[in-house]
Amino acid sequence: MAAPTEHFSDPRINVVDFFKPDAMGRARRYVIDLNALELDNDLIARSVHTELRLARAGAGVIAEGIVQADVELECVRTLDPFLYTVTAEFTEQFRPTIDLATGREIAVEDPDEEPDYFPVDDSHEIDLREALRQVILVNLPMQPIKPGTDPVVLDELEQDEATNPFAALGALLHEERN
Repeated sequence: MAAPTEHFSDPRINVVDFFKPDAMGRARRYVIDLNALELDNDLIARSVHTELRLARAGAGVIAEGIVQADVELECVRTLDPFLYTVTAEFTEQFRPTIDLATGREIAVEDPDEEPDYFPVDDSHEIDLREALRQVILVNLPMQPIKPGTDPVVLDELEQDEATNPFAALGALLHEERN
């Protein structure tokens, strides 16, 4: 029988049960709904809906799921604001910073190297904000274009040779063919 899905409005989840001796392979499903999530400077994700599964794996907890959020972007063609919906899958690893059995800090493999996982804090909680922020940012378009915006058409035939910086190269190519 599958465990029921837990619903939260806070991106912090206590995972102490995942680190007990009999917890290897333990998994739970969660749904997290946030009104807003600050992404970067003035960029904010709204109506953030996340469905994920947490599972104990090795020395940590794996969070895998899908996130959907609305982000107001500015069209690069018209400069009009528009709402863009991001839907993205993610898989992130969280590792503890404190040993549950001893209460001592867990030594980091290489303190000069940036870890490739997110920390489980001293209270045995994971905070999904940074993981969700990164996933949403990476899945935003580099050049957002408002739906319904007319495409830019560059008609090479209408450019005269004085304004076309490649006219001289075109002439050389034409000479080679003849």
